[in-house]
Amino acid sequence: MADSTWLLTFLDDMDVLALEGREPFLHTPFGTLPAELLLDVAKRIRTRDLKALARVCVYLKEVAKKALYTSIKSEIFDRYGDPGKLYSTLVRRPDLATMVKHLTIVPSRKNVAEIPISAILPQGSPIMHTTMVEVKGNELNGMMLHLLPRLEELVLGVDLKQNESILSLFGLTSNTFQGYLGQVAGLHNLAKLDIHSGEISGIIAQLPNLKHIDIGVGCEIRASDRNYGTSEAHTIHITCSPEILAFENNRYAHLEAFLEHFPVLQKMKISMVGRYWPTIGKDNPGDYSVILDKLRNVYSTIETLDLPIKCLIQRKNWDFLDHIMPIGSLTHFPALKRLAIPFDAFIDKLDPTGLSSPTPLSRLIPETLETLELQGSSLRIFIWLEEFVRYRNTRPNLRTIIFCCIEARGENWERLHYRAHMFPVLKRLRMLGISFGLKCSLREWRREWDDPNYDPLTQDVLDSIRTINPEYDHGKEGVDDAELDPDHDGDRGGNQVQA
Repeated sequence: MADSTWLLTFLDDMDVLALEGREPFLHTPFGTLPAELLLDVAKRIRTRDLKALARVCVYLKEVAKKALYTSIKSEIFDRYGDPGKLYSTLVRRPDLATMVKHLTIVPSRKNVAEIPISAILPQGSPIMHTTMVEVKGNELNGMMLHLLPRLEELVLGVDLKQNESILSLFGLTSNTFQGYLGQVAGLHNLAKLDIHSGEISGIIAQLPNLKHIDIGVGCEIRASDRNYGTSEAHTIHITCSPEILAFENNRYAHLEAFLEHFPVLQKMKISMVGRYWPTIGKDNPGDYSVILDKLRNVYSTIETLDLPIKCLIQRKNWDFLDHIMPIGSLTHFPALKRLAIPFDAFIDKLDPTGLSSPTPLSRLIPETLETLELQGSSLRIFIWLEEFVRYRNTRPNLRTIIFCCIEARGENWERLHYRAHMFPVLKRLRMLGISFGLKCSLREWRREWDDPNYDPLTQDVLDSIRTINPEYDHGKEGVDDAELDPDHDGDRGGNQVQA
């Protein structure tokens, strides 16, 4: 009976909207369905055969389930994702609400949305069901979370102000809230939280099943106003500006206290976005020791530490690295197995060449390390690795070294890949059981690198010959590339380099 009532209401909505000359499928509560499914349903429902219509009713129910069981997106300015209509759908169809596992809430261009007041008042209220009220967008999204008991992943892209916390989604503040955040139906089973802006604190440690946290560049980490306990989360990813490396910064000043709530943290990734670097410069230098000190509370548990720089291709976006002092040592991470870090973190800024007195690699990394990934590497790193080969026995667990080639900071993939065979240290690394690989972003990848016959070294030789003898023609003389460079047997395809 419930199903037929829902169907009649749905068809009534379509009739009214059709009379107004509007396309019904774009404005009904099920306007969140994918367009291809809506077109399929529209074709089937234009039948006058009652049996066919009955089949369409069953089919429509299945379509709705398939469309909502994994992911929905609340976007107030998107006609397919109006949160008011989406909220109405979830209220009228709790069976669909229980299937939602992923919810994305993005910034809204409007401040309010209209919803039926009956949806937020107790049943039996004398107020007419047609009454509409205006609800702030954030509060509406918070109300929606109460309807999604099986939600596993939540992306909060809402425009929270710097001093607003996640509690503002529920019309609460940290000063008045004394409850348990895990009591919210949509947060109890939450395993992954991605928050783009606003204030974040240890209150999220109350979420009982939280495993993964993404903190956006627009967030400010705040000290907790009371003890919220500890979390079983094992992964935290923070996207931030390089000011996290500055001695004086407010946005990340409470990171150390925040991490006290995560005693079993295993993976820590801090992505520094290069375009946000006005606080780092000659007059205000940074230091990698600043960020390592903030990780003090999770030294003993971290197995993966990733400190990448995300910049545009332009070289100027990387200039702030010239004003950051290198890392001291990572030997106080007793469980660390994988480390990804800019090569600049190992280079003394007082030594422009980075070669006169480099800190030996064997004294920088812990004994437990298995994989080392260096971002923005250059040819000088091969000389730096010579020392490590001599003391391989001090770091027996290291099995993989990867260079992330960045043309704007160091050498590009071509220069490293096609010249790797020139450095005997790579062959010795392989003999010691350590593999060596190269990585390059798709943005910097060149089409000619996909050609297995591409050989820039041979081309350089040919260009030199032509410079000496302009009349030389490679095709007429019939000189084979292999004859010019018979010892060059490097692997030209893929990112793995054989020494």
